[in-house]
Amino acid sequence: MGFPKDVKSRILVDTARHCCACHRYKGVKVEVHHILPQSEGGPNTYENAIALCFDCHADAGHYNPKHPKGTKYSREELKKSKSQWIEMVRNNNIEIPRVDEELKFTIMEETATYEEKIISLRRDVVKIFATTHPVGVGAEYHWIKNTYPGCDIKMQLITTLGHITDKAMEKDIYFDVIEIEMADSRTKKIYFDISDFVSHGMVSSSLNEDEFFANKLDELYS
Repeated sequence: MGFPKDVKSRILVDTARHCCACHRYKGVKVEVHHILPQSEGGPNTYENAIALCFDCHADAGHYNPKHPKGTKYSREELKKSKSQWIEMVRNNNIEIPRVDEELKFTIMEETATYEEKIISLRRDVVKIFATTHPVGVGAEYHWIKNTYPGCDIKMQLITTLGHITDKAMEKDIYFDVIEIEMADSRTKKIYFDISDFVSHGMVSSSLNEDEFFANKLDELYS
């Protein structure tokens, strides 16, 4: 027997349907997990319930101590994550976003959009579709603010796919890497693919607008 309906409803409302571990809004792709497993006498109470996305639920529930890979979520860590996230939801008025609302960032006539390529516990990869450098960079911080509310920016650097993979690239892809610290003190690196608004040779609209525009036209029509 699982959690009663009122317990599930309360935990989903209190967490705004976000995962308490990775802090991402998951909508219907969130589960109410027993902090202390039922097999060990864990009750179906609010105090023993935590909202987790499918990925984090799997990490919390399917761990083989005989073949350990990574570090299992401890019960104390789950309790702390739950408490901290619910407090953040209350203090920052975090709400369940509209399902049909696609995240965008706009400055005047230009709008940037996103493609989330990899989302994991320690690293995310997000492609930003923008033309000019100011809109692209603004879009990075807009995505972080909306995806991980309340986090702190710790570090930022530029790197390339060639550098990461140690392979020679005819046309390299640039990443703006931003490290954040979450409310539960975990750190995560966001790799923003900025190749849409930074072309080969680190040419951008901010450094050399004419050359950047010429490169863009060449991409479109060659």
